[in-house]
Amino acid sequence: MKQIGTFPTPYGVRIPVFEPADPNDPDNVTFTADGFAMIAGVFDPSDRAKFVEAARRAGGRIDISILRDMGGHVPTPKQQLAHPGDAVYPTIPADTIPIENWVDLGMDQRRWCDRADALMEIIGHNLRENLDKDRTQPAIPPDLYGLGISMMLTGVLEHLAESEIECLEAAAFYALSCHETWRSAGIAWLRPVRNSWFRQWVHARPDYRRFAGYSRQNFESLPSWICGGGE
Repeated sequence: MKQIGTFPTPYGVRIPVFEPADPNDPDNVTFTADGFAMIAGVFDPSDRAKFVEAARRAGGRIDISILRDMGGHVPTPKQQLAHPGDAVYPTIPADTIPIENWVDLGMDQRRWCDRADALMEIIGHNLRENLDKDRTQPAIPPDLYGLGISMMLTGVLEHLAESEIECLEAAAFYALSCHETWRSAGIAWLRPVRNSWFRQWVHARPDYRRFAGYSRQNFESLPSWICGGGE
């Protein structure tokens, strides 16, 4: 099979996509059995290998409900996003803070996997520029600066006007927003995968761990595992 791109799974990883088996149906792309198991949330490679072998023996015709027995999540979990009440965006002074740049950055990305990369880049840049550089004046307290980043992030999320969380990346960022209802929804989505997919995702992103650590100082309900810690 010829790989033609990648597909974002709901669990923070991308899998290979191959050209369609039927050239007359270009929208019907092909995944490997291992990739399909990852879409379903099977984290353990040995369990995915078992699914691959079962699919091979069945000639591709297999009851996907067996993925639940392998730790998968069928269908993909979702968390509703309740209306948060008072918006944060109007309280951000646009004449001195580049909130519109953040909003444009978030809204320009159609897929959450790409949006997460863009947000992580700007958050990491701001943390390093404003907290790590040598200064002739007292540094901004990290927890206070982290609250400012949370406000900027919340302003972006408010513009997306999403009604539910459908993937790990979205859950990870809603979990660090200023709205308690959104934080609760993000944590609820992540909790079942906190020791698998999310742990893998967060350990690969030091800027997120740092931001989450500051956020825990502002939002006491955030669990330690949100920034890569244990239970």
